[in-house]
Amino acid sequence: MPLVLYNPPYAKTQVPPELFGKLAAEVPALVGVKVPGGDDAWYARMADAVGGRLAVFVAGHTLASGYARGAAGAYSNVACLNPGGAARWYAQVTSDLPAALAFEERLRGFLDTHIAPLARAGYCDPALDKTLAAIGGWARTGTRVRWPHRSVPEESVPALRAAAEAAVPELLRAG
Repeated sequence: MPLVLYNPPYAKTQVPPELFGKLAAEVPALVGVKVPGGDDAWYARMADAVGGRLAVFVAGHTLASGYARGAAGAYSNVACLNPGGAARWYAQVTSDLPAALAFEERLRGFLDTHIAPLARAGYCDPALDKTLAAIGGWARTGTRVRWPHRSVPEESVPALRAAAEAAVPELLRAG
């Protein structure tokens, strides 16, 4: 059974690239890792450590910059906003990287300005993902999450949607 190891940014232990290399050598079923990514030095260490033995998946909003540094793909918070838009962006990443990098900059600006404050206010990742889906309007999920988590208020969605449409309109379009 192929395995992908998930080492999210909030994990108590952050696995360094060198340990991923050891794991790749010792666990043949390990085929990939889901990680936050890093700077140029981190990507260089990861390339040296895993030597192409593992697919590296990074956070969705860093897909273009991660791909440019050797990531295979992303686990995608961008798909929460719009799955079709995320797929179109991946196609752009593989065909027009400069345009995809420019898009990433606008996307990150939107997330930094409008979603990161919600995370700092204590909303959990599932609450943020449901809010992104509500902003995208592609599914009727609402923003409600179960106790003990707090839900982002539904009334915040229209303003967030307007901000997303201003920043990354091509992501939100249908089709």
